[in-house]
Amino acid sequence: YILGTWCFLPSSQEKKATRGNKETTMKMTDLEFDILDLIYFVESFEKIQNELTLEEDTLKAALKAMIEKGWVKCFENHFSDVTFNSSNFEHQYKNYHYLATKEGLIAHNTL
Repeated sequence: YILGTWCFLPSSQEKKATRGNKETTMKMTDLEFDILDLIYFVESFEKIQNELTLEEDTLKAALKAMIEKGWVKCFENHFSDVTFNSSNFEHQYKNYHYLATKEGLIAHNTL
Protein backbone atom coordinates (compact mmCIF):
# COMPACT_ATOMS: atom_id res chain seq x y z
CA TYR A 1 0.00 0.00 0.00
CA ILE A 2 1.64 3.24 -1.15
CA LEU A 3 0.06 6.69 -0.76
CA GLY A 4 -3.51 5.46 -1.05
CA THR A 5 -2.77 3.07 -3.91
CA TRP A 6 -2.60 -0.71 -3.70
CA CYS A 7 0.40 -2.19 -5.49
CA PHE A 8 0.52 -5.83 -6.56
CA LEU A 9 3.54 -7.65 -7.91
CA PRO A 10 3.11 -10.53 -10.36
CA SER A 11 4.23 -13.99 -9.24
CA SER A 12 7.41 -13.76 -11.30
CA GLN A 13 9.41 -10.72 -12.24
CA GLU A 14 11.19 -10.11 -15.54
CA LYS A 15 14.58 -8.51 -15.69
CA LYS A 16 16.54 -7.59 -18.78
CA ALA A 17 20.18 -8.42 -18.36
CA THR A 18 23.14 -7.79 -20.61
CA ARG A 19 25.83 -10.40 -21.13
CA GLY A 20 28.54 -9.13 -23.39
CA ASN A 21 26.70 -7.47 -26.27
CA LYS A 22 23.63 -9.70 -26.02
CA GLU A 23 20.54 -8.66 -24.11
CA THR A 24 18.60 -11.47 -22.46
CA THR A 25 15.48 -11.62 -20.34
CA MET A 26 15.68 -13.41 -17.01
CA LYS A 27 12.70 -14.11 -14.84
CA MET A 28 12.92 -14.04 -11.08
CA THR A 29 10.29 -16.02 -9.24
CA ASP A 30 8.94 -15.05 -5.85
CA LEU A 31 10.87 -17.98 -4.39
CA GLU A 32 14.14 -16.80 -5.94
CA PHE A 33 13.46 -13.31 -4.60
CA ASP A 34 12.84 -14.70 -1.10
CA ILE A 35 16.00 -16.82 -1.21
CA LEU A 36 18.10 -13.83 -2.25
CA ASP A 37 16.59 -11.89 0.66
CA LEU A 38 18.12 -14.48 3.01
CA ILE A 39 21.56 -14.85 1.50
CA TYR A 40 23.10 -11.41 1.59
CA PHE A 41 25.53 -13.21 3.91
CA VAL A 42 26.74 -16.81 3.73
CA GLU A 43 23.98 -19.14 5.00
CA SER A 44 23.63 -22.91 5.28
CA PHE A 45 21.13 -24.94 3.28
CA GLU A 46 19.45 -25.92 6.54
CA LYS A 47 19.00 -22.31 7.67
CA ILE A 48 17.53 -21.25 4.32
CA GLN A 49 15.20 -24.25 4.34
CA ASN A 50 14.04 -23.56 7.90
CA GLU A 51 13.53 -19.84 7.32
CA LEU A 52 11.43 -20.39 4.20
CA THR A 53 9.80 -23.65 5.38
CA LEU A 54 10.45 -25.33 2.03
CA GLU A 55 10.62 -28.95 0.96
CA GLU A 56 14.22 -30.03 0.45
CA ASP A 57 13.80 -30.78 -3.27
CA THR A 58 12.12 -27.43 -3.92
CA LEU A 59 14.98 -25.50 -2.35
CA LYS A 60 17.61 -27.65 -4.03
CA ALA A 61 16.09 -27.05 -7.47
CA ALA A 62 15.77 -23.30 -6.87
CA LEU A 63 19.36 -22.94 -5.64
CA LYS A 64 20.69 -24.96 -8.57
CA ALA A 65 18.80 -22.77 -11.05
CA MET A 66 20.05 -19.62 -9.33
CA ILE A 67 23.65 -20.86 -9.40
CA GLU A 68 23.28 -21.54 -13.13
CA LYS A 69 21.91 -17.99 -13.64
CA GLY A 70 24.93 -16.60 -11.78
CA TRP A 71 22.82 -15.22 -8.92
CA VAL A 72 24.14 -17.52 -6.18
CA LYS A 73 27.52 -18.98 -5.28
CA CYS A 74 28.03 -22.02 -3.07
CA PHE A 75 30.69 -22.58 -0.42
CA GLU A 76 32.01 -25.63 1.40
CA ASN A 77 32.09 -23.53 4.56
CA HIS A 78 31.91 -19.82 5.30
CA PHE A 79 35.25 -19.19 3.60
CA SER A 80 35.92 -21.74 0.82
CA ASP A 81 33.92 -21.41 -2.38
CA VAL A 82 33.09 -24.41 -4.54
CA THR A 83 33.60 -24.70 -8.27
CA PHE A 84 30.07 -25.60 -9.33
CA ASN A 85 29.69 -29.11 -10.68
CA SER A 86 26.16 -30.36 -11.26
CA SER A 87 26.84 -33.96 -10.22
CA ASN A 88 28.67 -32.92 -7.03
CA PHE A 89 25.85 -30.52 -6.24
CA GLU A 90 23.30 -33.35 -6.39
CA HIS A 91 25.14 -35.13 -3.56
CA GLN A 92 26.56 -32.25 -1.54
CA TYR A 93 23.96 -29.47 -1.68
CA LYS A 94 22.91 -29.95 1.97
CA ASN A 95 26.53 -29.53 3.09
CA TYR A 96 27.08 -26.30 1.16
CA HIS A 97 26.58 -22.72 2.26
CA TYR A 98 25.12 -20.12 -0.12
CA LEU A 99 25.68 -16.45 -0.89
CA ALA A 100 24.05 -14.05 -3.35
CA THR A 101 26.47 -12.86 -6.03
CA LYS A 102 26.80 -9.27 -7.17
CA GLU A 103 24.65 -10.17 -10.20
CA GLY A 104 22.04 -11.75 -7.93
CA LEU A 105 21.91 -8.70 -5.69
CA ILE A 106 21.57 -6.37 -8.68
CA ALA A 107 18.73 -8.49 -10.11
CA HIS A 108 17.07 -8.63 -6.68
CA ASN A 109 17.36 -4.91 -6.00
CA THR A 110 16.23 -3.68 -9.42
CA LEU A 111 12.77 -5.23 -9.18
